[in-house]
Amino acid sequence: QKWRYEMKSLRYEMEELAFDSPTKLRSSLEAEYEIYLFCADADNGLDVTTGEPLKSFDEWLGEVV
Repeated sequence: QKWRYEMKSLRYEMEELAFDSPTKLRSSLEAEYEIYLFCADADNGLDVTTGEPLKSFDEWLGEVV
């Protein structure tokens, strides 16, 4: 149960940080990640803009926040 509280606290902090960023979130971090996957996936697991494998949620999050 403690880890759930810590995850919720971390998520809240990250969303607060994102609120102050130049790019505003449209929804939750998870939903934003799903948007990234939908837009970037070349239907082969590679990013259409880089040709590299799609980022994991943690990798993506490290660039967003």
